[in-house]
Amino acid sequence: MDESILNIDHERQQNAVILVDEWGYYLGDWRNFDVEGVRQVMGLLNQCLRWFEHTLHLRLVALFAQEKVMQEAYRTFVRSVFLIKLQECAPAQKFSSKQKRQIEAYLMRVLQVPEGLSCTLKNSL
Repeated sequence: MDESILNIDHERQQNAVILVDEWGYYLGDWRNFDVEGVRQVMGLLNQCLRWFEHTLHLRLVALFAQEKVMQEAYRTFVRSVFLIKLQECAPAQKFSSKQKRQIEAYLMRVLQVPEGLSCTLKNSL
């Protein structure tokens, strides 16, 4: 049975959701008290992604505001933006050490990004 974790009402149900692989082997469980911790980590990652989106827009507007946009300037722009490491974005620099450990674990274990916070957007695509 495939069901999104978002469809479960964690406030009402006090039962665990058991996660199994396609062969029925136990992978873990999801309980109502797990939701808030994951929500916090997702919020941290969303802050970084919103910062990246804002930075991308600003730099793109600045690039196209030039009188002449040469192809090499565009290439330099793409390289500079997509080679920013996640740990270099403004929100990540303000994370506590605990928050950094949590998001690092999420990136590496859940999203399968081995570089963790030192990943670039180019590497994680």
